Amino acid sequence: MTLGNKKFCAENNIRLSGRPRKKQVEAEVQTAEQQELFKSDLRKRSVIEGRIGTSKRKYGLDRIMTKLIETSRTVITMAFFVMNAEKVLRLLRLLLSILVSVYILMLYLLASWRRPALLWAA
Repeated sequence: MTLGNKKFCAENNIRLSGRPRKKQVEAEVQTAEQQELFKSDLRKRSVIEGRIGTSKRKYGLDRIMTKLIETSRTVITMAFFVMNAEKVLRLLRLLLSILVSVYILMLYLLASWRRPALLWAA
């Protein structure tokens, strides 16, 4: 990180969450609150980097070979659209399976309430 970048971040109230340089580590001792904030940032960053890695591996974001900027943006947008669509479909499938399970359970309970002898007379 250059000094100009640090000044820009300080002027725009952007908090830096990376490890400080070796010279600064000797000069400053981090408090427990700063260390906890740093660990929190690391946890958030690892989740985001995992999603980016998945998008590169599974959805082909590492193989974008278009020449124009607009075409590249379109390819990236479509990849993220597919990622979001798959997530929505997974959630809908989960909801549907829960609803079907509840429906079957209700049918079973209704049948056992009306004719309990038929359920055990196999």
